[in-house]
Amino acid sequence: LTFFLQSFIANLISVVVRAVPLGQSDGQIMLAQMMPAVATLANEAALAPLDDVGGYAILADHASIIHETLEPRIYRT
Repeated sequence: LTFFLQSFIANLISVVVRAVPLGQSDGQIMLAQMMPAVATLANEAALAPLDDVGGYAILADHASIIHETLEPRIYRT
């Protein structure tokens, strides 16, 4: 769980590094600063009962499906 959350946050930080004037070193600092919160969240998730795990985000899923077919407007070189 810790590595999954770290990977997810690293991907979000990667987008921020590309979208705003922020260097890669600053992105790594942000990730390092978030690791205690990541470890805490991973421990809470590991101990959570199955009834508390999961979610329902039909609109987010639908937006992801639509986004897949859109022409990209960012990260063009």
